[in-house]
Amino acid sequence: MKKTLLFFGKLVVSTLLIIYLLRRLDLSVIYSYLKEVRISWIIVAIFLLGIGRLITGWRWKVLLNAQGIHIPFKTLLSFLFVSNFFNTFLPSTIGGDAIRASDSSRHSRLPAESIMTIVVERILGICALGTVAFISFLCGISFKKYLLSLFWPVTLFFAVTYASLILILNRRTSTVIITILRKMRIRKLSDKMRKVSLIISELKQNKASMTGAGLLSLLLQVNVIIYTYVVALSLNLRIPLIDFFIIVPIVLLILVLPVSINGIGLRENAYAFMFAGYIAGEEAVALSWVLLALTLFLGAIGGLFYLGRH
Repeated sequence: MKKTLLFFGKLVVSTLLIIYLLRRLDLSVIYSYLKEVRISWIIVAIFLLGIGRLITGWRWKVLLNAQGIHIPFKTLLSFLFVSNFFNTFLPSTIGGDAIRASDSSRHSRLPAESIMTIVVERILGICALGTVAFISFLCGISFKKYLLSLFWPVTLFFAVTYASLILILNRRTSTVIITILRKMRIRKLSDKMRKVSLIISELKQNKASMTGAGLLSLLLQVNVIIYTYVVALSLNLRIPLIDFFIIVPIVLLILVLPVSINGIGLRENAYAFMFAGYIAGEEAVALSWVLLALTLFLGAIGGLFYLGRH
């Protein structure tokens, strides 16, 4: 019941956001931009999507190997594609990360380690987002004034994410939390926290794996940004590539908010706002819808992998 209400709540938010945006824009103009999509660039974008899956799979394998969990790379890729299917088409019932954790746990028979690997992977991904946005701000000198106003929020996010990562990896912090939980007689939670602490400590000791996973996270974010730029080229949108290195990470962070279905409505409004100094709102929405279509395409491929299991 709770999941159903949450789903309809997200559906209402997505619908209201789309209505709000389309009342200000001309749908026929958006359609005219979509008709002009250049297939050659879309093919390049699909290739970059595939590269992104390979990078994600390799990062996952690096972290699993660090804990002695050895699953064939091809198997991990199939898990990733299936998780994409669930994320794309069944957002109200079960998340893709839960599917990945379940699949890897079934193979490794180490559920706690499998789950924590995905948690660490997500944390590294968020840190990479903040890093790319922060460095891009420092390197860029031609950004629009409204983008420069985002410098301090991005800087704060950069600082908070890395401070959180340090705290999570700090054994003393977890020890203090476990002690407090035991004094409060919350033994079940303290035991789980202790197990999580041991897993993270094991990952932390394997510095080569953590460094490799961190670098792969950065590479993945760069790939996502270039992929978005290529999709923009398919619509003949001429925006400096360096500016995508600021705009895309911020949009991705906005889409992390679990308030809409697959980011529908939120994505369109975010792109319309972030690209307001470069292109018309109709062009920004067309870009958003092509990106959504490619996401659905990736999810559909994951559906084929899922059907292949049965």
